[in-house]
Amino acid sequence: MLEALHILGIALLIGPAIAVDLRLMGLGGRLVAVTTVTRNLLPLCHAGFAAVAFSGALMFAGIARQAGFSAAAPWKFGLILLAGANIAVFHFGIY
Repeated sequence: MLEALHILGIALLIGPAIAVDLRLMGLGGRLVAVTTVTRNLLPLCHAGFAAVAFSGALMFAGIARQAGFSAAAPWKFGLILLAGANIAVFHFGIY
């Protein structure tokens, strides 16, 4: 159940984010204003992020020692931090 929620959350986070990014780059439909796109799609991203954070924390709690010592752990945690910085720059700067 947690893995299913995690994957659903990832889809809910990434899908609307890609649509917003495409619209900001001018590759999406120009018929819809950027403010309308962000107002309608960013709440979906927030819900997806909440689902990913919740399910990921619960899954990590069960195997923290094993996951922490794996070779992929620094990469995964580094990319999570990079994504968090990207979100902060967007929400507190560009947006």
